[in-house]
Amino acid sequence: MKPQNVYSQMTHVIDTVRQLETTISDLQQQMRLLLEENSRLLRENNLLRTKSTPQRMSLIAMSPTQSGRDNLLKLYKEGFHICNVNYGRLRTDGDCLFCMAFANKATKTEES
Repeated sequence: MKPQNVYSQMTHVIDTVRQLETTISDLQQQMRLLLEENSRLLRENNLLRTKSTPQRMSLIAMSPTQSGRDNLLKLYKEGFHICNVNYGRLRTDGDCLFCMAFANKATKTEES
């Protein structure tokens, strides 16, 4: 075998290994993101299960005197976003400025 052919083959193998490393790295990143999302969704589901007992659901359904704002404020107090940016997602980082602005606006509207 000629040295030029060996060098060419070796270069090809090295390039292929680098491409595989990049692909594996990308797959690892995607897997990490999926695992994080899965963990977040599991926590959110567990929270929803504990907060939505059948008795509580029937009380919510049977209280037509409460306004939609009241229900949204309850959701916020229970740890969920009520803003249009992250609506319905679990609040994990404390208070949300968008939610708080909406809650303040809703409270001021009720007082008027």
